[in-house]
Amino acid sequence: MFYGKLVKDRGRALALADKLTWMLLICFLMLCFTTYQAVVKKPIVTLIPPYLDQRLEIAYNAASESLHLKWGMYNAVMIGNVTPASIGDVVSALEYTFTPQLYHKMKSQLQAQADELAKSGSTVSFQPKTWEYEKETNLTFVTGQQVITPLHGNPRHKTVTYEFKIEVNNYVPYVSHFDLYPDVPRNKHWRAENGVSQQQS
Repeated sequence: MFYGKLVKDRGRALALADKLTWMLLICFLMLCFTTYQAVVKKPIVTLIPPYLDQRLEIAYNAASESLHLKWGMYNAVMIGNVTPASIGDVVSALEYTFTPQLYHKMKSQLQAQADELAKSGSTVSFQPKTWEYEKETNLTFVTGQQVITPLHGNPRHKTVTYEFKIEVNNYVPYVSHFDLYPDVPRNKHWRAENGVSQQQS
């Protein structure tokens, strides 16, 4: 009787051990698959940043078109409405949106602009009207109305375009190229009409 019970318990123990072995094997395979996915496939993060009104998708080294547009507009409005009083806040904000090399260049230019405005008593403002993202060149164009108001005299209105190239590195978007020029955006249509290649523009 004792022997029969021992054999029966041993059989149950072996059956349980077999089940546990299969469960451990399955868990191991799932862990290997999850690790592979984490290493090979970079996740896409969906977020709604402050002051922006729609979801933006950003991956490890890429971003959705809406992020390029919103990031470009944010920077254009910040730069286009700088004043002697706001220069400190603008420069601090741009430190986290521009590459280090471009940031130092922008900081000097904006400081010079703020000093000039302070001396002349003028103000400058920018209101975006149109914006577009050119996927082929990774360029974002923000075009709008710039108004320069002197201390004495009538405001001067002109159309200007802010041009940005926004790159993503480790989920962080940075402006790696910036240009400001009068009139319409120098996009592929403008380049084709004016016989200018992307390398020349």
